[in-house]
Amino acid sequence: MLTSSSEHTDTVTDPGSSASEPRRSLFDLITHPPDLPIVSVLDQVTRAAHPGTFAVVSATAGSGKTTLIAPAVAARVSGTVVCTQPRRMAARASARRIASLLGERVGETVGFTVRGERAVGPHTRIEMVTPGVLVRRLQAHPDLPGVSAVILDEFHERALDSDLALAFLLDVRQTLREDLTIFLTSATLDMAPTLTFVRAHACECEGADVMTIEAPGVLFPLEQSWAPAAPSVSALAPVGGSGRVGVSREFLAHMGRVVDETVQRTSADVLVFVPGAREIRMLIDELRARLRGDVEIVPLLSALSAAEQDRILTPVPEGCERRRRVIVSTSIAESSLTVPGVRVVVDSALARHPSIDPARGVTTLVTVPASRAEMVQRSGRAARLGPGWAVRCCAENEWARRRQTPAPEIVESDLTDALLQCAVWGVRDFADLPLMDQPPSGNVQAAREALVAIGALDTEGAPTPHGEMIARLPVAPSLAHALAACAPVIGVEAACECVAIIDEQIRCDNADLAASVRRLRHSSHAEWSHIRDQSARLTRLMGRYAADMSRHAPADQLSRDDQLALVAATAHPQWIMRRRRDSPLSYQSVSGLGASLPATSPLAGQQWLAVSDMTRPSGSSTALIRAALPLSEDDALGCAGALVHEDTRAWYDPAAQRFRGEQATMLGAIRLASRSLRTLPPQTVQDLMEQVLNEHGMSALTWTPTAVQLRARMAALHETVTDPWPDVSDAALASSFPQWGAEDLPALASGKPLTSIDTMRLLRSLLPWPQAARLDELTPPDIEIPTGARRRIEWTENGPTLTLRVQEAFGWTSTPRFVDGRVPLIIHLTDPAGRPVAITSDLASFWAGPYQQVRSELRGRYTKHAWPEDPLSATPSSRAKGRGRSR
Repeated sequence: MLTSSSEHTDTVTDPGSSASEPRRSLFDLITHPPDLPIVSVLDQVTRAAHPGTFAVVSATAGSGKTTLIAPAVAARVSGTVVCTQPRRMAARASARRIASLLGERVGETVGFTVRGERAVGPHTRIEMVTPGVLVRRLQAHPDLPGVSAVILDEFHERALDSDLALAFLLDVRQTLREDLTIFLTSATLDMAPTLTFVRAHACECEGADVMTIEAPGVLFPLEQSWAPAAPSVSALAPVGGSGRVGVSREFLAHMGRVVDETVQRTSADVLVFVPGAREIRMLIDELRARLRGDVEIVPLLSALSAAEQDRILTPVPEGCERRRRVIVSTSIAESSLTVPGVRVVVDSALARHPSIDPARGVTTLVTVPASRAEMVQRSGRAARLGPGWAVRCCAENEWARRRQTPAPEIVESDLTDALLQCAVWGVRDFADLPLMDQPPSGNVQAAREALVAIGALDTEGAPTPHGEMIARLPVAPSLAHALAACAPVIGVEAACECVAIIDEQIRCDNADLAASVRRLRHSSHAEWSHIRDQSARLTRLMGRYAADMSRHAPADQLSRDDQLALVAATAHPQWIMRRRRDSPLSYQSVSGLGASLPATSPLAGQQWLAVSDMTRPSGSSTALIRAALPLSEDDALGCAGALVHEDTRAWYDPAAQRFRGEQATMLGAIRLASRSLRTLPPQTVQDLMEQVLNEHGMSALTWTPTAVQLRARMAALHETVTDPWPDVSDAALASSFPQWGAEDLPALASGKPLTSIDTMRLLRSLLPWPQAARLDELTPPDIEIPTGARRRIEWTENGPTLTLRVQEAFGWTSTPRFVDGRVPLIIHLTDPAGRPVAITSDLASFWAGPYQQVRSELRGRYTKHAWPEDPLSATPSSRAKGRGRSR
């Protein structure tokens, strides 16, 4: 049973509330700090905080680095200290915590700026921001006026914006601000590669230095336990019938039992980590059935309003009581946060990371085993304010097999915004920026093509005026483009609201975005508050960047649903969908990706859809539509008009042995209309014919027996004499089709079957002249046998063959030879009934030996046929002996 111990507890105040601590300065805070492990290295931090220094600080989770490093730097420098936090909630919470220690309101000495919210004042010395805010601030003011130092906190998470911000800061130090001080701080930083990178890029400024600071362990002990599920329970399994891989119900039931047991064994609050919102809902349902009524079960995720998040992170005022809490959270609480009352962490040991499919432009959230660094960060939440206990829902022997750190976002995420920011910065290729990891070339190419398609970049990769404008807006480039394109049509305010709705990624149970928006519009849900705030902010920005646009809609205004569909289709024209014929739930996108609606969606059967959110389940060939609206065909063609093209397709029809073709009008991969082609381009037919011959060989053509024999005779000449006799093998004929098939191309292109090709003419066209005049002499088609009759020679790959009865060969003393005596005739000798008795290419040897054995075996069976002892002098015959003649 865990018990409470003496601990340091910060009193946190809301931005507008009264400070509850005596007011003091940054200097006072650093000289009389709270009892946190980071205190032992604050003097090193202070020494590092001089102009032009680059410092790397490694401090374990719960050491107090987020709380005290920024004040220590600010106490030393004259200007503002900008400190990044990985998430908006962490930026607000860390600002409140430091302000509380100073006895101030947020917005005085310490403030924050996150998307849609800002609390700073004229005397602010420390500003907490998200990395995305810092990137856009650098774009607007690359010299960072008034800023003395920048701290990139929790750098181990390797968020894409953090990597980009560091690259821009290094560029700024080298060109504009050699005096800029930069700190990288983390609890689970991989020091060796980080220091190698920093020393390679941060020491280019004259007098620049890199300092390393390592803080000691946590102040309070942390007990660790392992609670793996039974071997029969898999943590990850297909869910929802769509092929998507997620956390299984059985595993969440196991987690429910683990949380129940920890609650029974402790009196502290419990923080539970699961991958996403679905798992939060399902685990809360499980816990409500298990836990007593005196335990409050609280969700913590980004979809909550700032006020709801802040309430969870705010300590109860002294003298007040509240129920014990079980807080079920996503990774939003993984770092930079102290959750009041928490002494126990239960970790699912799973994580959810974005992964881009560059070919389709679809980002999938993939559930994977969490890395060791992620689990260390989570467990650190338990021992921040007192002795803690971390329970991991995996086996201890799995720990060593886990990745040390998660993959950097830059190698897995959508790069569209990052590439646009780079272009506006003046860099057209990621390779020209100091980045710890370079992104995959396929992802870069997909991002570049997307930006060129919306007119944000030119074909050389330079930003256009349109691209520079949308890069300033705090939404994805596709949404910023849609805002700029649709505002003149539906008005700035309506366009901003639509973009804010799509950007919020509202959860729609049945993919019906319009219905979900109507419900939210008439509710007090936090999501609608987010949307209103973001819409107002975008409207202000559009007034600054596009002052000539009308704020209000034109007279012939579309309905709200149609406005939203228009903006969604403009933002994601590649996601415009048309229903397939086989199912009312099955659709094909302009990009070529197949997708489906949820089984109960009221959108089922709509001919066209504008999709604002979809995901491609791991291992699935089709996507799941998560938010969409009906769209007219005219609007589909209008929004994706640049993707309309004519496509000519040709193929070989093996049943009819003909080449067929059609010309189709395509909207991307969607076929709008088509017509059959009566005539195909000759080059297309030639290419298809070569494919057919390579796949099926020359058997694809019709060969008469005469043509088969001529080809075999020519093959024998090529094999024996070689030049000038041509190679007529399948491979050689297929490769030489452009020569021998030129005369047939027009007929094939106009629809004639392959049977129309005259193979005898084909072969004759290949015969070499004047040598061809000796063809019958060298490889005769027939031969005169001893009886005086002429018999056809069968030319095969094994050589020329002739089948005779033994009696027909009498008097043939030697085997005939062809090709100027180089190729012997292979004679198949049979008995009078036609059954084989011998095969020979040396008649003289046959008559001298094997013939006598054949004679002794068959003369008694075939008494009417001659079996002379001397076959060389006997008269050949094709008939039996006459009556009365002797043997």
